[in-house]
Amino acid sequence: MTRLIFRNLMRTKETIIFLCFSLFPVLLPIAAQFNTKFMQFRGEKGSTDCLSFFGAVLSVNYQTILPMIVLIYLVVSVFYVEARNGTLFLYKDISRRKIFMAKVAALAGVVTAYVVLIFMVSTAVYYLYMIHQPYASGTFLPIDAEAAQSAAFDIVGTIFAMLLCVLVASVASQRFGVGITMLIAILYILVSQIAPLLDTLRYFLPNAYSALVGTLGFAPAMGAATILFIVYSAVLLAWGNHAYKTLEY
Repeated sequence: MTRLIFRNLMRTKETIIFLCFSLFPVLLPIAAQFNTKFMQFRGEKGSTDCLSFFGAVLSVNYQTILPMIVLIYLVVSVFYVEARNGTLFLYKDISRRKIFMAKVAALAGVVTAYVVLIFMVSTAVYYLYMIHQPYASGTFLPIDAEAAQSAAFDIVGTIFAMLLCVLVASVASQRFGVGITMLIAILYILVSQIAPLLDTLRYFLPNAYSALVGTLGFAPAMGAATILFIVYSAVLLAWGNHAYKTLEY
């Protein structure tokens, strides 16, 4: 069922638009042709490797919120819109738990496809364009440990934040309409973005542990972020599954 739902999702306009945001790195060489500060990448000479560039692009895309708004609307269409239209009667002989988990897994698959595409585009842009710039190191992996840790948290932390946003929206969309669901999910995104800057929130969101590497060390910070992600995911999945089982069509 997960594969079937995933194939159907990949055909929707929301998914296509969401995946189009993976082309974001292409704007870098285009913007460089104009006398503008938009999309101007800067760095010390030989400091930027391919993996760090990918992590930065993934993080910036998340911070712009636009791709996430499209993703949230996709989640709403999977849960709220189908429930409102009563289109799930075809699955009445399958347990709701399996349906819910299949939908969440399919949405996670869409996020995975997005990450893979943006990685491929970022790699292509790096080796076709950025490698000729003075700030590019020309290597795939970071040169030093600190840069490697930063790239790892940019990538893993952003993926954690995106998946949790999907779960938050999947729970909210079963109880609220489109507007309230998008508001709740966007508030989560904004909180996750400012969390690394606030001492009171750094310990409560997985992606915020990037600000604690200097205090805790890389391995403990990454471990704590992973455990926190698993706990939040389990709670949201249980909450969403309960809401789905009690939802009336």
